[in-house]
Amino acid sequence: MKRSTYLLFVLLLVVSCGKYKLPHSMDMLSSGCISDTRAGEDDFPALDPEDTAPELFLEYTPEGLAVTRKNAKLNCGIKNSGISCEATLSGNVLTYRAYESDGLQTNCLCLVQWMTSTVPGLQEDTEYTLEYTCGHEYLPIQFRYRKGMSLRFDLKMYEKY
Repeated sequence: MKRSTYLLFVLLLVVSCGKYKLPHSMDMLSSGCISDTRAGEDDFPALDPEDTAPELFLEYTPEGLAVTRKNAKLNCGIKNSGISCEATLSGNVLTYRAYESDGLQTNCLCLVQWMTSTVPGLQEDTEYTLEYTCGHEYLPIQFRYRKGMSLRFDLKMYEKY
């Protein structure tokens, strides 16, 4: 009896802290650089601006929350170092950051057509706030994580300036 009471107390303590640390960095799949431009050039002049609009997709999967970014403009350093991402969960706030893996900066921007990763550890039928960063910080995005969830966000509407 004492042992089960102790385990219940520890479980309540862990749950009440409200912080679940996700992996520091996660696997990120991406299209890599599909086009690049040097500093001072027009923004990807050979591509239709409609085809380069930044979008974010959030989707429920059995493995976790699929976070897919379309049309990210990152530093060309990703050609050598790749793209990394980190996610942490504190209470109901999911902080997600995608960035150039080694931070090496070049005088060039690269258009990444798509990049995706899966964030484990979210609870079904729970409301979350996503704090998303990828080259820019964006305004918080509210969503309810549940089966069948498939959301699309125009990131131009969420840019912080």
